[in-house]
Amino acid sequence: MALDDFLDVLDEDLGWRKKEISELFGLCQSQDIEVLRKSTLLMIYSHWEGFIKNAAKSYLSHVSDLKIKLGMLTINYRTIDIKGVISSCSQSQDTLTLSNELMFMKNYAKHDSKNFTLDKKYLLEKNKSLINTHDNLSPSVFTNFCCILGLSEKDAIASKKNYLDESFLGNRNSISHGSKITFDEDSEFDLSISSIERLKNIILTIMDKFKDDLQEYAIKEYYLSANEDDKLEYDQTSDSTLKSNLKELS
Repeated sequence: MALDDFLDVLDEDLGWRKKEISELFGLCQSQDIEVLRKSTLLMIYSHWEGFIKNAAKSYLSHVSDLKIKLGMLTINYRTIDIKGVISSCSQSQDTLTLSNELMFMKNYAKHDSKNFTLDKKYLLEKNKSLINTHDNLSPSVFTNFCCILGLSEKDAIASKKNYLDESFLGNRNSISHGSKITFDEDSEFDLSISSIERLKNIILTIMDKFKDDLQEYAIKEYYLSANEDDKLEYDQTSDSTLKSNLKELS
């Protein structure tokens, strides 16, 4: 996937998702009934998981299509490349010949001189071998995605972990599993219009930042190990920006 195509894919994919969320939330505001509020929460989650997963796979596809030597890339790509070989070794029962282990060492020896080319099967919509939300895209799973892509962990998201795990994912799971949900008086989320709006704004802010980060990484070639100092500086600024934006929504 060429750079311009990748940038367009992210913009288009996030755009239609935000439009659907906005339209359904608009119905909530005009017809304040519980079933619409529940539906809005479920749609927010659906687009949260769908966008993060698709954006991650699109970014890996872009880097893969560049055919860059692994030795020039950040360490996450070298780790991805040997993932399949490591899996074969761990599953091997051929303990006498060590054939799989020898194969791994041969592959590892020529590791840095080969191009990073991701098997297309990993990029398929339903493939969960590399990018796997486990049907519950929590802050911890999101952080794992960032690690796979070479993005730095964001303290801004870690600071929202309890809110996202309990108010967002906990209630989404209850609704999707057909359970009745109740709220304490001091709960940070109560399924009201105002709490749905706050949740919507927080999730969309994180999605926007994820898109911006991936686009910046692609444009500035932060997947290259030679650019790691510049990447670190960008990551710090990005985290501060997200932290400031989320604070305004608190």
